[in-house]
Amino acid sequence: MEIKVLYFGMIAEWKGGSEEKRMVDNTMHTQQLLDSIAMEIPGIKDINYVVALNRSMIEESMALVNGDEVSIFPPFAGG
Repeated sequence: MEIKVLYFGMIAEWKGGSEEKRMVDNTMHTQQLLDSIAMEIPGIKDINYVVALNRSMIEESMALVNGDEVSIFPPFAGG
């Protein structure tokens, strides 16, 4: 199945782009996707990034379905 991954801030810089379409297994969950991305972007392991699935923030691994949009945000700064 195909999903869209959006990268923001320093994560987009490390990735070398702000979005991509990925073909993933039909049984993939968000944590498996994030583990795969961490292998491509080693620096992501060292920050507390935030993940959204279809524009809703998530805190636990969720099953992915065809057409999902996963967004990965760097740590937010307050002011």
